[in-house]
Amino acid sequence: MVLKGTIYVSNSLAVMKATPGQYQSVLLQGNPTSGTLIIGEIIVSALKLGGNAGITMQLDPTATLHIRQVALVK
Repeated sequence: MVLKGTIYVSNSLAVMKATPGQYQSVLLQGNPTSGTLIIGEIIVSALKLGGNAGITMQLDPTATLHIRQVALVK
């Protein structure tokens, strides 16, 4: 299986505050010759692999995050 993009599984802020023990999970299962290629990322509280599942992620090594920040240095 090939997935392209971001898998984002999360509760709403209200649910997280009301029941902090409740979380979302993603389960990937497979047989000995199966694998999942993800071109992107997985954002989840719990990631579970079942069987002999495997994940290969292709992340962009040139990706940068530009942050404008002002700080005082003493």
